[in-house]
Amino acid sequence: MNRRLPHLPTSGAPALLLAAALSLLAPAAARAASCSLTMGTSIAFGAYDPLSPVPLTTTGLLQYRCSRGQPIRITLSPGSSGDAHARTLRQGPWTLAYNLYADAGFGTIWGDGTGGTAAAPAVTTLSNGLTVAYVFGRIPARQEPPVGPYSDTIVVTFEF
Repeated sequence: MNRRLPHLPTSGAPALLLAAALSLLAPAAARAASCSLTMGTSIAFGAYDPLSPVPLTTTGLLQYRCSRGQPIRITLSPGSSGDAHARTLRQGPWTLAYNLYADAGFGTIWGDGTGGTAAAPAVTTLSNGLTVAYVFGRIPARQEPPVGPYSDTIVVTFEF
């Protein structure tokens, strides 16, 4: 399923930008009887300060259960940029670079497993049988696009 969340309102402070949420939801096929997405959170960066010397980071998660306990492959689309190595949040003609990672150290870009991207992140299986995959987002520091709401849409694919 490909779903775009509504834009966040712009900030009153001219030095701040708001990055809209990324919707991370499973396609209909992933909700079959053998695997189901039980919870997914959007990636919401919040206010971006172009004067900050540090990147803006956030975390989202995908929580799922597979009845057969088989491993699954989770891929993320490249978004509107068409390149997982150069994802961009957009507001009209303006862009704000960002990326999604499979690790908290922001070392492995989460994509489809090609071109140096990861197809499935490290996961944690909880005692109740649920599995959690974390999505780590980062906007690099010192970008200067116009103030306003920026967004991108990412398609999450579960293969089992």
